[in-house]
Amino acid sequence: MPYEESSHDWYAIRVMARHEKNVAHVLSLKGIQQMLPLYKTRYRRGTTARNLELPLFPGYVFCSLDPAKRVPVLNTIGVIDFVRMGHELATIAKEEISALQTLMNSAVSCLPWPRLEAGQRVSVEAGPLAGMSGFVIEIKKEPRLVISVSLLQRSVLVEIDRDWVKPDPERSSCSAGSGAQGRSHWTPPPPAFPVSNKYR
Repeated sequence: MPYEESSHDWYAIRVMARHEKNVAHVLSLKGIQQMLPLYKTRYRRGTTARNLELPLFPGYVFCSLDPAKRVPVLNTIGVIDFVRMGHELATIAKEEISALQTLMNSAVSCLPWPRLEAGQRVSVEAGPLAGMSGFVIEIKKEPRLVISVSLLQRSVLVEIDRDWVKPDPERSSCSAGSGAQGRSHWTPPPPAFPVSNKYR
């Protein structure tokens, strides 16, 4: 579904395991703008295989709202708390939210990546992700674009075509997590998802 622009800041909500979809649904029913980035995967157990949509950021749902009106979020079953810096709600950089929205509105294949990466900073000039920027790494000689949410110390790995990107002249090559320390010292628990051997 297309994501709309919001006049409020975006925040990350910590939720109970496997409650992400239900929390996102209930927030929508309450009229609260939410975003739950998902990725598609195939789960096999014995001789049975199923296609699943799982959260890109397990344990988190994003929402945009006036912080003074956060009580309906906290009263939602499955919600633990907002991600905070001290006692204040921690905001997520708008460019990071915009990148996730662009990714979710495209049909590009992606999967969770449980760490921030170092790599060459690039701008996406073509394809469904045109206008985005990120870091490029190579996995088995194939380029992958790393989109990070520094507050959560998590990333998304996106399949791209080499012809889509070019080096970003305004940004030098550096660590994808270089701004994370200034934003927050909080580190979430390790991700609960498996990373396919294809991407190791």
